[in-house]
Amino acid sequence: MFLEKAKNKSIRRLLFPTTLTFSNELSNATVEVMNVTGQIVVKKENQSGKQINLDLTNQAAGIYFIEVKQAAEVWRGKVVKN
Repeated sequence: MFLEKAKNKSIRRLLFPTTLTFSNELSNATVEVMNVTGQIVVKKENQSGKQINLDLTNQAAGIYFIEVKQAAEVWRGKVVKN
């Protein structure tokens, strides 16, 4: 997995805006953030580098699912916005 601590499947609480930091360089990755109903609330395409900025300040408090896709590799995680 290319996200640091990806093996830890616990739900994380983050303050937004936030920056996701990756252990390896991303190249042409897609990031999607979905709410609990599966609606995509943030989508960023063609992301490269070791960091991706996410801003959910305009979204309601609750649980969100993050999916990062790069080539054949996919990382999924959950975050809580207070």
